Amino acid sequence: MKYDDSEFYFLNFETDLSNEAGATHIGMYMTWLILGGLASDELNEHRGDIEASKKTAREILLDQCDGKLMDEDLSATGKDFTRSYYERHYINDYLAVFAVTQDSPDALCAVEASWENYRKLAPKLAARFSAWKKANALSIADSSESAKPLPDRFGLLDMLQVALEPFFTKHRFKIGAEDQWFKSRVSQSRIFEAPFAGGTHRIELHGLDQKPHLEFEVTVESRLDELAFARYVHVRGEAPTAGKKLAFTTRLVQKNWLGAEYGLEPGEYRDYRYTIRTVRDIEPCFAHFCHHMDTRLPGILRQFETVQGMDALLNTNPISNSILFDGYFHMAHLLSAQMANNPRLEALCDEMQENIEKADPRWWAKDIPVMLEHIAKIRAAIGKN
Repeated sequence: MKYDDSEFYFLNFETDLSNEAGATHIGMYMTWLILGGLASDELNEHRGDIEASKKTAREILLDQCDGKLMDEDLSATGKDFTRSYYERHYINDYLAVFAVTQDSPDALCAVEASWENYRKLAPKLAARFSAWKKANALSIADSSESAKPLPDRFGLLDMLQVALEPFFTKHRFKIGAEDQWFKSRVSQSRIFEAPFAGGTHRIELHGLDQKPHLEFEVTVESRLDELAFARYVHVRGEAPTAGKKLAFTTRLVQKNWLGAEYGLEPGEYRDYRYTIRTVRDIEPCFAHFCHHMDTRLPGILRQFETVQGMDALLNTNPISNSILFDGYFHMAHLLSAQMANNPRLEALCDEMQENIEKADPRWWAKDIPVMLEHIAKIRAAIGKN
C-alpha cells in the first residue's frame, strides 16, 4: 500500500520550490518513524546517522524509497498506526502545527526541513500514537492480540475527542458547556459548538457505560436564527424577548447519515449507537465515524446555514426520504418551505396532514392538535398570497 508520494507534489508546484520540497512532510514523518523504531529493519539502521545529522530522513526517502511512503518501509506496528492515521489525519495535523492556511501543494511543501520544525511536529505525532495505542490496547513492548479491558466512558470520549480534533479545528468547533441533562451515573457528554453568520452548529458526543460494553452516539444540531425566530412567533403569536435563547431548528438523525455498519445498533429514541464490546471494536468504529464526519457532514452543515438549504434537505418528495426525517411532528418542514417560497408548499401540507391524522393518539394525543393547527395556519397564509 502506498500512503504518499513526493512526486505528486512537485509535479503540481506553481512556484520555484525544489523537487526535494515535495518530500519534506513525508521525510518528517519518516524521521519520527525511524527514531521511534517504527520503520522497517532496513530503514531503522539509519537511526544513528539521523541522530548524528549525517543524513536526513528526506534524503533516505528520496534515495532508497523513490520518494514514496509504502507498507514495506514500516514495521508491523508502524504499518498498523500509519494505516489508521496517515491518510485521515497527518496532513491536517501538519498544516495546523505549522499554521499553513492555504490548501495547495506549494503552501504545504514550503515548510522548511529543519530539526526545529521537526521538534514542533513530533509531540503531535507522539500524542496521536499514544491515543491510537490506547484505542487498540497495544504497546510497543507488547503487541499481543489478547483481550484488554475496555476504557470507561470518560476514556472513550477522550479518545474520540482526539480523533475528531482535526475536524473540530478545521470547522471552528469549540468545546461548550457540559450537557447536564445527559450526564448521569452511566453516561457522559461533551458539547462542541461553531457559530456561523445567522446561527450556530452543535455537535454532542455521548459516551454510555452499558456494562459489560460501551456505547457512543453523536447528536448534530443547528439553529438557523431566522427560522428559530419564525417558529417562536408562529407558535406564540409574539416576538421573543431580547436575549431569549431559541431552540435549535434541526437535528440530524444519526442512522440517516451513518448507516448501520461498524457496530451501529438500534438504541433509544429510534436512533442508533456505536457499540464497543472489545478494544478491537474501537478503531473500526472511530474510522467509520471520522470518515463520515470528514466527507459528509461539512456539506450538510453548509445547507443548514440558509433557509433554502434547510428547505432542500427537509422537504424531499416525499418528506420521509429526507436525511433529516424523524417523523412528521416537526414544524421546521413547512416553515422552511414557506420562507423559501417552495412551490410544493400546499402538497407538503397535504402530506403532513395525511400522516399526522394517521398517527396513534395513544402516543401523540397532545401533539396531533398542535400540528394540525400549525398546518391550518400555513394553509391560511397560502390563501392570503
